Amino acid sequence: MAAIRILWFDLRRRHDEPGLADLVSGKHALIRFESAGAISSAIGNAHPHVVCVEFDYPDEARLAVVPAIVRELAGLPLLMFTEYHS
Repeated sequence: MAAIRILWFDLRRRHDEPGLADLVSGKHALIRFESAGAISSAIGNAHPHVVCVEFDYPDEARLAVVPAIVRELAGLPLLMFTEYHS
């Protein structure tokens, strides 16, 4: 079975601890970005099956990325992950 290509936007504020992407990186083809500014280039090059967005302390600026991803990747599944306090 072919690996699932996951486009992962790691929009956490703190990167001193492993994120959820680290748990799946060895199992699937993971294309990881730590900036929302890379959406257009990521889409063109990755041909993802699914898009994941990870937040730790989501604020208005980081959450504004979600509608942009939905516009650019209409029709692809989008999973959002937040920490328990979010």
